[in-house]
Amino acid sequence: MGGKPSREGDLYSFGILLLKMFTRERPTDELFVEDFTLRSYTESALADHVLDIADISILSGEVHKKDMSTIAECLKMVFIVGIRCCEQSPTDRMTMAQA
Repeated sequence: MGGKPSREGDLYSFGILLLKMFTRERPTDELFVEDFTLRSYTESALADHVLDIADISILSGEVHKKDMSTIAECLKMVFIVGIRCCEQSPTDRMTMAQA
């Protein structure tokens, strides 16, 4: 990344921002080394661990157990948008219209 500003760069930043906001993890955290990134961390949790990586403050307050699957599905959709926006290749990123 670097160089001139571009839509693709903005999309990447938007994706990282979404992932950062909803996981409360920083892309520069010590947890993320070499090929293990905020994006791959989030992607690896999509199948069964969405609620495990979500920022706990999102889940604060009174949440009924029956609502947890709905919350998990909504978080999963947000994470997918974030992941798709920060694909490594700029041509593989979703557009803002798709987001």
